[in-house]
Amino acid sequence: MLVTFRGTATNATAVTRSASTVCFSMWSCPTFRGLLMLLVNFLPWRAQRQKKAIRRFVVMVFCYVVATLLCLIAPYFAAMSHQQMLSKRLVDMTASNTIKLNEIKHIKDIQQTVSTLTQLQNQTQKIRQQSLLLQTLFTDIESALPNSIWLKKIAFQEKKLVIEGLGNGYLSAMEFQQKLGRSSLMAGLQLGKMMAVDDEFSVFSFIFTANWTGAAL
Repeated sequence: MLVTFRGTATNATAVTRSASTVCFSMWSCPTFRGLLMLLVNFLPWRAQRQKKAIRRFVVMVFCYVVATLLCLIAPYFAAMSHQQMLSKRLVDMTASNTIKLNEIKHIKDIQQTVSTLTQLQNQTQKIRQQSLLLQTLFTDIESALPNSIWLKKIAFQEKKLVIEGLGNGYLSAMEFQQKLGRSSLMAGLQLGKMMAVDDEFSVFSFIFTANWTGAAL
């Protein structure tokens, strides 16, 4: 019986050692360890932890996407706002420039009107001056004109004064020339031409020329 017991103990020890060797060999195998870890990962608390990790990952990805969209949308809206501000400023500047252009045009119109009025005033002043000179000339001619002479034409040729008329005799024409030569509006009064107009030599036609010293007419 003792031998049998020892044999049984020996067999049990051998079986235990064999089982240990098999377990160690299986644990040393990578495939077995991966299968064991896979089985472990499907434990209830591992599954919950994995779900939480997946949920956190999804939330993180969602937040990243939202942040990315905000980063992309914010500059777009800022650019749109800046563009609208620039458009408004452009409209305001255009309106302001239009008002200024209208004011400048109005000022130019006023200046043109003032210039036209100034020219008209100068022309009016010139006409008044010429009228006074002509009035003075006619007064001088009238005061120098004898009763025996009558005039046919008074003309201005550039700066020359031409007087044509008729007179009873040569002496009356000379008297008229002498008196008219005292006028301050003419210089160098000369008898240009004198001839009888009838057979009796009682009436003569004459032409006087002089340099006009007044303003140009």
